[in-house]
Amino acid sequence: MACPAAPAPGATVMAGGEAVGRITSGCAVPDGTGLGLALVHVRGLDGGGLEVDGRPARVVPASIAASGEEC
Repeated sequence: MACPAAPAPGATVMAGGEAVGRITSGCAVPDGTGLGLALVHVRGLDGGGLEVDGRPARVVPASIAASGEEC
C-alpha cells in the first residue's frame, strides 16, 4: 500500500468505516511517503477508498523480482 507516511506494523486498514486488514510491515521511501505490506480482505478492494491511521492509502503492485530480472 502507498501511504503519505510509513505505516506502523499492526495498523488497521479501513474501508468505508470498516476494518478490512492490517499492515504487516512498513517503511519510509526517499520521497517522504511510505509503503506498507498489508493483508486486506477482498471486500476492502471494491474501490471505495482505503485509509491507514486516518490517512488515505492505495493498493500498488508489488514486484518480487528486481527490475530486469526473472524469477
